[in-house]
Amino acid sequence: MANIETNRDLTGELKPRDAVIYDVKVRGYDTSFWKTISGAPSVESNKLRINAAEISSYYQFLFGIFNFAVNIPTTPSAGEAKKIGLINPSSPTLGSMYFEIAGEVFKAVSYDDDGNAETTTLTWSGEGSEQIFSIQWERNFIIFSLDGAVVATHKTRVGKIIQMLNLTNEDADNVDVGYVLVKETAKMI
Repeated sequence: MANIETNRDLTGELKPRDAVIYDVKVRGYDTSFWKTISGAPSVESNKLRINAAEISSYYQFLFGIFNFAVNIPTTPSAGEAKKIGLINPSSPTLGSMYFEIAGEVFKAVSYDDDGNAETTTLTWSGEGSEQIFSIQWERNFIIFSLDGAVVATHKTRVGKIIQMLNLTNEDADNVDVGYVLVKETAKMI
């Protein structure tokens, strides 16, 4: 997925990029990594459980590949409200990018730095099994993938504002997260 040329600066010099993995089996619900925005996230069967809750990382990122191993137990239907991706909770429409389930609609969403949105409606599959929700974000594009298959590419509304990892499940069902892997991020604060 990643293009090595994105790791070069304007002079062509290769710039190493950072990586981090949040492994729930090792860290549980680590409050030095995650901030609870709402609800009461927990750990069940070595999975981070988000049930009527929202969490965001303290770490902030600029560009990279972001993989979320997530099990969503239901098919999108009335009342569903879930987001998986990169969002700053106090400014959710500035530069964010995420997968969203809103009622019966599953989509990829990105915003530019001025709050203008680009959305792609996606076909849902895979309830009840862990899937890899992947977002590859660079200066001029965002690629959304599910289990390695590209499902959307956004080039119109691509933000350049540093973002936090975010997991939101506003309804009372169990969204379980096995791990979050960040690769080739240009900046991690």
